[in-house]
Amino acid sequence: MSLVQLSHARDFYVSEKAAGVGQGTKESPFNSLQKAVDQLQAGDTCYLREGVYLEAIKLDKLKGEKELPIRIKALPGESVRLNASRPLGLQWSEWKNGIYRAPCSEPIWQLFSNEKLLGIARWPNANLDDGSIWKKNQSMRYSDRKYKKGKPVGDTQDGMIHDKNPEYQIGQVGLQEEVEYDSDFDPQSNSQTLAETGVSFAGALAVLNIGHWITWTRPVTEHKAGSNLFKYDAKGTKMSKHVTYYILGLAALDQENEWWYDKDKQVIYYKPPAGKKPEQMNLSAKA
Repeated sequence: MSLVQLSHARDFYVSEKAAGVGQGTKESPFNSLQKAVDQLQAGDTCYLREGVYLEAIKLDKLKGEKELPIRIKALPGESVRLNASRPLGLQWSEWKNGIYRAPCSEPIWQLFSNEKLLGIARWPNANLDDGSIWKKNQSMRYSDRKYKKGKPVGDTQDGMIHDKNPEYQIGQVGLQEEVEYDSDFDPQSNSQTLAETGVSFAGALAVLNIGHWITWTRPVTEHKAGSNLFKYDAKGTKMSKHVTYYILGLAALDQENEWWYDKDKQVIYYKPPAGKKPEQMNLSAKA
């Protein structure tokens, strides 16, 4: 890298509070990060002034070099956050059981309230706030599939799962039966069976941890309310010894601050805290 190359490196400035388009200087910053990105060449630096940047940036045309990298950084001493979610200005109407819905043509894949990530509708209920979503026997359901003398027993098989409450296991029992060890078993949580939900999950999505370390997401093809058995599309999957699962879908939306997006109907569903309406929750989304 030569002094000549360094002398051609430029500094650009961006401020989301800038009143106009700006010239990209410290005194007259761009008001768009994308505007600055479109100008950047090898060796250039883009400084972001303090603020929250609500832009989805395309970086595909940037061409830095090993000794002349392109840098995008906060101006020293200033706090910068990038937030690619967009405010939801939707027309909500009350649906049922405290759930609201609104037409939404863009496919939503993450929903936030006051920049806090909200949980997608699932059963069994688990969330980030209490850490239950990271605990297998609280966030996932088990099946009746076991192995005895090297052969599977139970009704669970490829394409069909028979639900069962989690059980405390102690590792390998003798030489004839292998079970999975549960390090944080809590008998008081996740005790509602599939049948006890009283809900039909037909058409929902089953997230299936049925291939040891391999997990598939498959549609639930058959399930009746009150049944502990459900069938799923097993195409491309292969069941191994240990089977756990959870279900995603509108039928599982029963908890405050859960949501679901129906891509076929282009409708978003959301259950706000009791006494609140979606318009009061400062909702934003990634699409």
